[in-house]
Amino acid sequence: MKGLDAVRIELPMPNRKQDLHLVPLVHSLKLDSGQGTLSGYFSDDVLPYLTNLVDNFTLGQVGDLLSIKSTLTHRFYWLLKSWEFRSPVTVQVDKLRELTTGLNTYQQFTEYRRSVLKPAVDELNGLNFDISYVEHKLGRSVDAVEFHIKSNVKRKHKQLMLPLEKGTAVAVISELTPLQQKVQTRLQKLKLTQSQIKKVLEVVVGEEPLTKLLKETYPVLRDFETKAKPGENVAAATMALLKSTFPAIWAAN
Repeated sequence: MKGLDAVRIELPMPNRKQDLHLVPLVHSLKLDSGQGTLSGYFSDDVLPYLTNLVDNFTLGQVGDLLSIKSTLTHRFYWLLKSWEFRSPVTVQVDKLRELTTGLNTYQQFTEYRRSVLKPAVDELNGLNFDISYVEHKLGRSVDAVEFHIKSNVKRKHKQLMLPLEKGTAVAVISELTPLQQKVQTRLQKLKLTQSQIKKVLEVVVGEEPLTKLLKETYPVLRDFETKAKPGENVAAATMALLKSTFPAIWAAN
């Protein structure tokens, strides 16, 4: 808790050479020893930055994480989740041991397999994973483990309502992928209308174009939220950027 409480984030600023904005990652933390959980709240200033992160981050499902009973399985969850996109992954036994239980533990692989590896994989496969592994031997000893990792269930996102300014609400388009949801949220923050957002999502499809859209629009959102360009019509600026970056949006009828 003390480690998390001490983390501070440097937020992007329009003038990085002269301006600096440091904020705490969390504003409160609570340990419930009875439930065995640690809960916390991100600080208000850091939330817009965190929700705009796109690349090089591993995402987990809160429901899955709360259902996991073993600390070791938690470690395997994040490890295998981070490897899923490049499966199959081969890791040396010593490295796997270091990442999960520590260097000087379970020196015999048979013991590590029985007490750590197999129980963790079995528990994860009871969730929304399909994980298998192959043991590679060097001589008579297991030298490396090759993991085959995939999620066997893709959750559908049900339609829900998001509150906007002054009590208004807008329906989220149903069954969006997580990346499409990020794009929708971004465009809502940039004050586009729901019909405009719908047209963008109909035309800009695929992981690479959607990721490009998030990257291209982030500077506009940053300037808007930091008031770097006071008086600018952020919706018009966003539309102009999208028009130049994705001409097909306006070509499509």
